[in-house]
Amino acid sequence: MLDVWSLFSRCLWLFLLGGGLGVIVETVWWRLRYGFWQAHFALLWLPLCTVYGFGAVGCYLGAVIFYEQSTMFRFVAYALAGTLVEFVGGFLLDAGLKMRAWDYRDTFLNIRGYVNGLMTVLWGFLGLGFACLVPGLNDLFALLDGPVYQLVTVAAAAVLLADVLATSACLVRWSKRHQGMAPKTKLDRFIDCRWDDKAMARRFVNWHFTDEPDTARSRHTALNLQEQT
Repeated sequence: MLDVWSLFSRCLWLFLLGGGLGVIVETVWWRLRYGFWQAHFALLWLPLCTVYGFGAVGCYLGAVIFYEQSTMFRFVAYALAGTLVEFVGGFLLDAGLKMRAWDYRDTFLNIRGYVNGLMTVLWGFLGLGFACLVPGLNDLFALLDGPVYQLVTVAAAAVLLADVLATSACLVRWSKRHQGMAPKTKLDRFIDCRWDDKAMARRFVNWHFTDEPDTARSRHTALNLQEQT
């Protein structure tokens, strides 16, 4: 059984790795589907797509917990876990900020546009594929363990925490600006100056408010037109 530090450090690096790979996957997929490159980020500074980071952590924990279970059991567990992460993330964005970062409403077996049947199946296969990597990952983490690794891990955790806090503050302020709420504090005014609507739209290019008929594809066109004028 892993101790608390080992579990925390492994989950942290898997989150960062999964989130980074998620950006690459999303970017390539957008190129193949729509014919142009578009990177999808979920944080202000770090190039991460966090839903994939949570997916990587969930797959790792599932591989550790369910390693003795049948392949079918693990497939279902991974599929449900990934679907739950997407649903909770989509629900919180919608309910808290009135925003969407993805939208499956026009797809088969979707639930409120947060999840759909295809992604559920994909999460299951991704989980099974990731489980094959777990023994090698455990060996790699065992080799890396040491004072330098611990120091770098703590620094990475601090940077990630700062990014999450800054991103949360900017997203909340973006939502309030959209609702017509004037800044009330110095922090609000700083955010409005540094991360105004245009800057936020460029960073979170696939995000849109639920009262707008906006999509990542149409925003790409709009931003290109803005650059030309």
